[in-house]
Amino acid sequence: MLETIVAPATPYGESSIGVIRISGSKALEIVKLLTKAKDFKNRYAHYRKIYLDNDIIDDAIVTFYESPNTYTGEDLVEISCHGSVIIIRTIVSELVNLGCLMAEPGEFTKRAFLNGKLDLLQAESITSIIKSKSDINLKNQQKILSGQLSNKLLTIKQKLLDVLSHFEHHLDIDEFDKVLELDNYLDSLNFIQKELKNLMDSFSMGKLYNDGLHVVICGKPNVGKSTLFNRMLNSDIAITSSEPGTTRDIINAEININGIPIKLFDTAGIRDSDNKVEKIGIDKAKKLSKIADLKLNIYDKMINKHGDLKKNEINIINKCDELSEGRYKDGFIYCSAKNNVGIDLIFDIIKEKLILSKSTDGATFITSSRQHLNIKDAYHKTGVALENITNNNINIEILSFELREALDSIDLILGKTTPDDIINNIFSHMCVGK
Repeated sequence: MLETIVAPATPYGESSIGVIRISGSKALEIVKLLTKAKDFKNRYAHYRKIYLDNDIIDDAIVTFYESPNTYTGEDLVEISCHGSVIIIRTIVSELVNLGCLMAEPGEFTKRAFLNGKLDLLQAESITSIIKSKSDINLKNQQKILSGQLSNKLLTIKQKLLDVLSHFEHHLDIDEFDKVLELDNYLDSLNFIQKELKNLMDSFSMGKLYNDGLHVVICGKPNVGKSTLFNRMLNSDIAITSSEPGTTRDIINAEININGIPIKLFDTAGIRDSDNKVEKIGIDKAKKLSKIADLKLNIYDKMINKHGDLKKNEINIINKCDELSEGRYKDGFIYCSAKNNVGIDLIFDIIKEKLILSKSTDGATFITSSRQHLNIKDAYHKTGVALENITNNNINIEILSFELREALDSIDLILGKTTPDDIINNIFSHMCVGK
């Protein structure tokens, strides 16, 4: 039997209310000692005093949830007290003295997973919900938490099982009519391939909405990088000056474009410099621009040539209000950050680069590399089986092996057969108290 655990469920800091969560077989017994109260009705909020020896620590609302119908599947108690850091720490410390263990990060959700209250996909979505920075990602993760993605995978799994069981049945009786049943297998495997392909293809968008992007503004000194940075953020975060080399370190802030969290970076102007501090900033700018998801190359009216444009780059000529007629060049976006001209066009081009014109209504995205790799593997294994059947290369033992491998990949996604080290890693990235 697992130990009874405790942790604050709300972040430390001043607030009107703080919540402390206790889970385990001794949760109610320990809370009775803490409150010197005997009566706790299941799923009722009780007003109770919290004691340290015979001294009152705080007045609180205590709610008891009886297993198995709780978040963790165990007896669960939540104490809502005043949100003082000292009060919360004192109560938690006393609960430990009374027999609780401090919970590890994500341990409440891990127990929910181990007790069958949710699968690994749903557990992962909880972390993403807590960290979500966009409405689209939040809605997507809520769909995953509700079981939509799991149900889709379970449907695929059932179809795989149906085909596999038929194959293995014929292995047992040592006969197989490949012509009679061929169309049925093709229909099922084609359906599975299509569903897996759709999920696999959703990863690029899902990763965008879940993780966001790094967009770097770079260029020579005094081309208006910091002014553009401020204009895109609609805030004077970066210092601007006509003196070259004003920006010497990387500045970043977050914006949201069509539901995608974007971390926007302003960088030092790239030039040859003897100033040690400025050179450090220039080196940082060069390194960051190499790993950026999207790079905004800023030029001014003096531009004569530029390098080949890469897929993840946008060339922008700032200070377009200072250009004479006939100086406009193809392949550039023209703007005046100072006068707020062309900024909307920059955002439109960024959206095009990120392929954000597609509707996301009703779609469910996979969002982690773990999910993507296992779906990709299941797609490959079922593809091999489908190709063999299509080419009349029908060896039932080989077909069964490929389909079993595909099933294993789906079970890994759902957490049915996932190794302990992967499971522990997933939950270790959660908050303490969740």
